[in-house]
Amino acid sequence: MSQKLSNMKLEELRRECESKDISSDGRRKDLERLINHEKKMEREGTERKWIPSSTFEDTCDAILVTKVDFKDDDELDMTEGARQALGEILAKEDLIIAHDVEPITVGNQQGLNLARRPNKIEELENKVSSLTGQVSSLTSQEAFSASEIVFLKQQVQDLTISVEGYTLLRHRFISSFKRYKVGGMTPNDWKLIGEGNQAAYGGDAIADARLYQGTEGRRDFSVYEMLYGLPPQIVRDFSK
Repeated sequence: MSQKLSNMKLEELRRECESKDISSDGRRKDLERLINHEKKMEREGTERKWIPSSTFEDTCDAILVTKVDFKDDDELDMTEGARQALGEILAKEDLIIAHDVEPITVGNQQGLNLARRPNKIEELENKVSSLTGQVSSLTSQEAFSASEIVFLKQQVQDLTISVEGYTLLRHRFISSFKRYKVGGMTPNDWKLIGEGNQAAYGGDAIADARLYQGTEGRRDFSVYEMLYGLPPQIVRDFSK
């Protein structure tokens, strides 16, 4: 085939493998190595032999996530509690292989959900960019009504809130690791941890009100009203 392997799509690489009667499973790097190995054997006129495991990528990421209860800021209590909790996860929960994460990752469901978040945040950022472009285009077109423009702006705002909240959580994660494992905390690190805690555990009436929108939104309106004192619809109207 004249087309370079690096220019081929993954599905094209799989079809090329199938045409040569070799395995089409694995990632792009694995398939390219298989095809190149097969071509080399064809040039040398040798029979197909077992391919050593070193031909393939022999590593993957592993992640476990769980919650740990600890007293105050006792670091020993925290680390020992984490060790015990992770051991319980390994003993009780099934580990799952996630092929939709790069690199391939093994972990429990909570861990894989965390591993997938960078992809999700990238999707959210792409949606924000796309919707922002749509809003800019709509403002110059009289054919669209004002309500349609407001709807798209609301979507951009919702997605932006999601991106900003996740960013605060990631800052908290890195500064917390620095606090317990590296040292040299700065005032900004403490600030980032506080903001991350607020994003993770604090209330946000406007953001939470949007969880009750649409046919697939939450339906426990009484819980929201007990929490914030007003129905979510009224809060959304105030925030417009």
